[in-house]
Amino acid sequence: MLFLKQSLFIVLNIAGIAQVASVPVSGIKKRDISGWKKSTFNLSVGRSRVAAASAGDKILFYGGKDNDGNTVGILDIYDVKTKSLETSHFDSARSEVGSGSFMKGRYAVFAGGINSDFTLSNEINIYDSETGEWINKTLSKPRISPRVMDMGSKLVIYGGVLLFSPFISRDVDVLDSDLSLTSTTQDVLAYNQFGVVATDAASYQGAVFGGYENRIVSPGSRFSDHQPSNQTLILDAKKGKVDFVKGPILSHPRWAGSGAFANAQYIYAGGYTFNAERDEDPTDRVDVLDSTSNSWVSESLKLSEPRYSIYAGTINDYVLLWGGASSTKLDVYNAKSKQMETDIPASLNMDNSRADAGSTVSKGCMFAVGGGVSTKSGQASNIVEEMRLLYPTASRSINLVARKNLLLKSSFLNIARLFQTQASVEPECYLSESENGILTLNLDRPKYKNAISKKLLEELQNSIRSIKFNESARVLILRSKVEGVFCAGADLKERLNMQPNEVTQFLSRLKQTLIDIENLNIPTIAAIDGAALGGGLELALSCDIRVSGPNSVVGLPETGLGIIPGAGGTQRLVNLVGISKAKELVFTGQRLKPEEALKYGIFNKASFAESNNPLGTNDSNLKSGYDLAFEMAAIVSTKGPIAIQMAKKAINLGASASVAEGLEIEQLCYNRVIATEDRLEGLKAFKEKRQPVYKGK
Repeated sequence: MLFLKQSLFIVLNIAGIAQVASVPVSGIKKRDISGWKKSTFNLSVGRSRVAAASAGDKILFYGGKDNDGNTVGILDIYDVKTKSLETSHFDSARSEVGSGSFMKGRYAVFAGGINSDFTLSNEINIYDSETGEWINKTLSKPRISPRVMDMGSKLVIYGGVLLFSPFISRDVDVLDSDLSLTSTTQDVLAYNQFGVVATDAASYQGAVFGGYENRIVSPGSRFSDHQPSNQTLILDAKKGKVDFVKGPILSHPRWAGSGAFANAQYIYAGGYTFNAERDEDPTDRVDVLDSTSNSWVSESLKLSEPRYSIYAGTINDYVLLWGGASSTKLDVYNAKSKQMETDIPASLNMDNSRADAGSTVSKGCMFAVGGGVSTKSGQASNIVEEMRLLYPTASRSINLVARKNLLLKSSFLNIARLFQTQASVEPECYLSESENGILTLNLDRPKYKNAISKKLLEELQNSIRSIKFNESARVLILRSKVEGVFCAGADLKERLNMQPNEVTQFLSRLKQTLIDIENLNIPTIAAIDGAALGGGLELALSCDIRVSGPNSVVGLPETGLGIIPGAGGTQRLVNLVGISKAKELVFTGQRLKPEEALKYGIFNKASFAESNNPLGTNDSNLKSGYDLAFEMAAIVSTKGPIAIQMAKKAINLGASASVAEGLEIEQLCYNRVIATEDRLEGLKAFKEKRQPVYKGK
């Protein structure tokens, strides 16, 4: 059982709402290099063999060994938004713990490891970022360093090292989305010790590469007594259960490499092999496996230098291969071009090489590596180095930005990407910002009426990720730059050329993107001018508020194509119009005009000419959906930003709770605003009879 001792303080959290004051992290250093920001901060204590995982806006660093070799139970929780660190203690002190995230980053999971008395642990500790609570489970068998693999609807805890013969675990523990636990074993590759994992939660698949092949390896035995593996193990959870199959052979046997997943490709980089004298020999090999065909994309790519125990993380379509046990270098694999990037600035290299650090990716746009043993000093490190992609969609040039008359007052929107592989391509989705924190997300694919293609979806995903780290943002408006259409839904021409598994992957990415829009902590307003059909309406439904101009038409016509709404339309529509009306609209595919959609409750506001209106049908005198949205956003942007965020959390979380639970959620959210500077400013402005100036503090 997991208990938390009060050390500095204990965090009570409801959907990311801290109930205690956070302390600023010391020693933050920043470098801006064309869109990539490298920073460092300090953990509370230096330690090696630390486990790291992300959950919500938090990154958790747990356990490890200090400079005296003592196993510690320290838990550091870093808030990526406030850049503050909170520290507490577990009763159980462990090192070499398996770790990972689950359920779209809601949960951070820590499994197994070695206790301070050198016994093996069977604990599974799960941190829920939405409630701040810990859930505890038990592994089927105690073991060291099990592989924790997020397979979408299931979390697989696979393998690890046992204390007694046969030493290497064949056990598989599977967490379902409801956190129920089942256990089994697999015999496809029974002794794949030290294998490197790469997973893709969106497509319910993963892989384990390398390790040791078909040998019984006891803890403490010499590595050179054993044979590195060239095997791959493929995991598939698409059918509701986890299947294990043997994959293709690696370019050559090795262990202690690094793995990641990007754009339907598994990447396995670096590692150790043995030379002719049976000495450990680092390699510069990079193998890339296509996940759809299980065939090698390339076996000729190389790192900038041979190295092992590299820290790997994926940001958009880039796999960052950072540092390692004997290196500080940053190598980047571009999963779009299927090549290694060149001319990486030396300033983006790690400050120090280290082994046995913990690493994790937070929200798809921040990669953090913390702790470990410094190669230079041999001491346990307390340094965390992080890499953030601040503006992932800036594939357009500054001239394109000027041509679109964007109000680029914020440096957040002026950052160009480090890797300009598509600089000449017109963006299909881009951000603009006004001076008062109103962001506008523009859909601009005129030839195809903003139909959602792979490219548009990718740019939409990247824009939403970047908004999460824009501290000046107050409100988001989603609009179309194409006259007569908001969004025509999915790009059916593109979909005709997709394989069934590609359609599944695309829908999974689309659904996750709409969830990300829904979960933004700022209000979102869909400004609908023109047609919003199928996926276009589903996109609008993911926003908090929908407003319409006089020429809009909305509907879910999918049943007429022999399919159903596949990006949340059947669920979100029910919340707005009720079950019976939702069934009517989906079954018939009925298209609604602005006044009809307003009566149904789909629109919050709409502009249209009434039959008895003296304006008649002269729609030029009516406001557009964007005009209505901007008027509303301008009002919202004057309110206290923290109060708006907490109000949104209270409403969203309370909507599916009982009244009693909802009131408790409301109280927790209210408590969050009490200690803010904004609350004091609001009271002071009221007393002085002036408009408050809120700073979001």
